Amino acid sequence: HTLVVAVLALAACGRPAPAPAPVVTTVASADTVRVTVPAGTLVGTLQLPAGRAPFPAVLLISGSGPTDRDGNSAGLGGKNDGLRQLAESLAARGIASVRWDKRGVGASRMPVAEKDVTLDTFVDDAVAWGQLLRGDPRVST
Repeated sequence: HTLVVAVLALAACGRPAPAPAPVVTTVASADTVRVTVPAGTLVGTLQLPAGRAPFPAVLLISGSGPTDRDGNSAGLGGKNDGLRQLAESLAARGIASVRWDKRGVGASRMPVAEKDVTLDTFVDDAVAWGQLLRGDPRVST
């Protein structure tokens, strides 16, 4: 029995070790990203933490009204940057996020008739952003 174990051990030594998975190290960043939807292009920010990717990720979806990716609404007057602050806080805890300007707001300028924008429209936009995340190797899905 000892001979068999020794032969198996020697055979294993001759095999090359499997290649380790690539390690992607990132610095904290807030990158402008875009997705194309039937009505035009939505513009957002991919907030990445510093460290070893891939990172868990979340979609930060703006509330009601004409709200930009940072959580500011022209109707409320002034800036609170609530979504930007949330994204930065998540990144400090190792979680990536994407947030975007709603249709017709900020850099997501496109002709938008409010009557044509439905809940399904916003769901389709969120799905498009989720697909962007799914295709990014720095993000775990």
